[in-house]
Amino acid sequence: MSARTTGARAALSEAHERQEELRSLEESITQLAQLMQDLATMVFEQDDQFVAIETNAVDAEGQVRQGHLHVVKAKNWAAAARKKR
Repeated sequence: MSARTTGARAALSEAHERQEELRSLEESITQLAQLMQDLATMVFEQDDQFVAIETNAVDAEGQVRQGHLHVVKAKNWAAAARKKR
């Protein structure tokens, strides 16, 4: 074989290697895109649940504050009732 043929075969082999690397990269990118799409779908589907949880947490906070006020009032009433005895 001539040096020219050997060089051409080496270039062809290198081109095939690059082509395979590009295919592998393309497959990885496609898989990543699918993962991102799946994640976006899950976030969208769970948004209502997160909103409901946040609403419940805010409601619970308000109820705890109200409960605290009731306990303070009850404590004051009990103290006042004891003084009247």
